[in-house]
Amino acid sequence: MAITFDNIYDSKQHKLTENYIFQKVDHLYKNMWTINISAYEIAKLWDEQKIIYYPATQRGVLPKKQADGTFKYKAVFNKTRVKDIQKKILQEKYFPDQLTINILDEHGKEGNVMYNGDTSQLTIIQGLMCMQDGQHRTKSMHNIYQDASVIGGEEGKKMINILKTLKFPVLITCHDMDTAMEHFWQLNLHESLSKSRIESFNKQDAVNRIMIKLNEKGALKDKIDMVKTSIAKNDMMNIVTLNTLVTAFKNTFSDIEDKTMEDECFKFLKEFFEELVKIYPEMMTYEGRIMSKEISLVCENFMFYAYLGLAHNLYLWRRSNWKKRMQCIKYIDLDKGNPIWSRVMRQTSNGLSIINNTSTRRTLKDIYLEQFAIQQQKQ
Repeated sequence: MAITFDNIYDSKQHKLTENYIFQKVDHLYKNMWTINISAYEIAKLWDEQKIIYYPATQRGVLPKKQADGTFKYKAVFNKTRVKDIQKKILQEKYFPDQLTINILDEHGKEGNVMYNGDTSQLTIIQGLMCMQDGQHRTKSMHNIYQDASVIGGEEGKKMINILKTLKFPVLITCHDMDTAMEHFWQLNLHESLSKSRIESFNKQDAVNRIMIKLNEKGALKDKIDMVKTSIAKNDMMNIVTLNTLVTAFKNTFSDIEDKTMEDECFKFLKEFFEELVKIYPEMMTYEGRIMSKEISLVCENFMFYAYLGLAHNLYLWRRSNWKKRMQCIKYIDLDKGNPIWSRVMRQTSNGLSIINNTSTRRTLKDIYLEQFAIQQQKQ
């Protein structure tokens, strides 16, 4: 069960499905078809790793540290929800609702499919069957499928019969990764996804595209949490959340008007964060961040509202020697106990705690920029 429970796509493990035929398929719209598939077939396809979890177009993954110090990625899902669905299916009280499977190739492009309207057959000539919507339901079916094989006998047969009798409407799409992400965003408009995860699917806005690219290149590569809205104390990888960066940018920079401005902003921010981590090198190691957060604001996710404020200030001076001006922040006292930060901190039984809301984010940025101006005058 441990091997196939998450079924996270691994190019070394998962091969492209070839010449798989779905019968009695109706064409809906463009690269979209619908079919009724039994819970048994869905569970079997998951067990055979023909249907997979493709993180980029789903809820994402979270790193989990192993005993040997390495990291293993886990799919983002709700265990209780899986168990509840499983229970209702076995009680024959679950009302089947639509699942979505998207066909991709190994490069995130559209898979190769062929639909025959005369025979109502959809053939996956070559592609990955990615569970676009329905992870919890699929895991519930698969749990029953595996339990039935372990239990065996009449009870096992009864469980298999329930799976074969229960049919789900399945939407099959053949979209490239970007289109699939937009579709997932639409499917989950009313779901309780984190703001960071929602933002990661929104590539309509230039600011989102910029921040996602920063997670792919430069000092912040693989250090932006695309799933959560805060950085956990035991998070050994991430420095800041996507939602924080997007919100901070929108609250500071003017609207991006065209592709030229978007590229210029990305290039500048990439260089800005490279300079920032040189000035605050503790950001780049887990141990450094943990030690820093005990007394300093430097490595706090909250602090990026100030850093983006500084970035905007320097962006206006990007034609001059802004990197030299930036060096002044070395002399700003970011000790949490310093009275200058009293308006964004509060005393608790566990020590000083950050007050994080719309008002204090603005206050933090204003204080930081004021201190930046003071230090410039001193130099």
